[in-house]
Amino acid sequence: MNFKIISYYTKGDNRNYYQKCADMMKESCSKFNFDCYIKEVPSKKNYNDNIKFKPIFIKQCVEQFDVPVLFLDIDAEITGSIPDEMKDLNQYDIGITKTWGDAESDQQQEYKKHMKIPSSPSELSIRDGFLYVNNTKNGIDFLTEWDSMCKTSMYQKWRSHRPLDHTMKLFLIQNKPTKIKILSSYVNCCPTISRHGGVHSRDKNELLKNNKVFCFYRVSSMSKNGEVKNAIQ
Repeated sequence: MNFKIISYYTKGDNRNYYQKCADMMKESCSKFNFDCYIKEVPSKKNYNDNIKFKPIFIKQCVEQFDVPVLFLDIDAEITGSIPDEMKDLNQYDIGITKTWGDAESDQQQEYKKHMKIPSSPSELSIRDGFLYVNNTKNGIDFLTEWDSMCKTSMYQKWRSHRPLDHTMKLFLIQNKPTKIKILSSYVNCCPTISRHGGVHSRDKNELLKNNKVFCFYRVSSMSKNGEVKNAIQ
């Protein structure tokens, strides 16, 4: 399948953590022969606003390159070739990973069992560090709705994965024409974080050998003064 991997980052930490992540993402994309576009963007007034630039950035890339794109957070590392779950993404407008469980035979229906229209941000679970968007009108419309949801008063103080989850639930429940494929958490995972649905207890090398994982995320934490701890050495 044909898609461009895209990501962005801002500078601002003393150890240039995100710049190092960008360099390593370029290396991993080159290793597995993936076309990528990684851009440094000006930092906004706070971290949440930087994160909420995602739908705008993805939309700009789809329109600029006129091809399907796969957005990854800058601290992702490509670890292999395209898993079987991803091989038919060109038939969908949106491809996304969930935070719990394995792939289901009918993933959209399985997701609906856990789904209702959110009344508060705490009800949401979908991750936004992996998002495939096809170069279709429905894909563009989805990004526009996500950006609009990010700007609502309900999500003013929250990161972008929560309005993304809200947008997807609306599209699925209301049967909008957008074709959404929900992939398992194994495609995109951080095995050291227990909340990421079962992946933490699996052996990384075993997952890689079975070609279930497309990318892993590095683990970092922020100190009170905003400096990244445990960053890449």
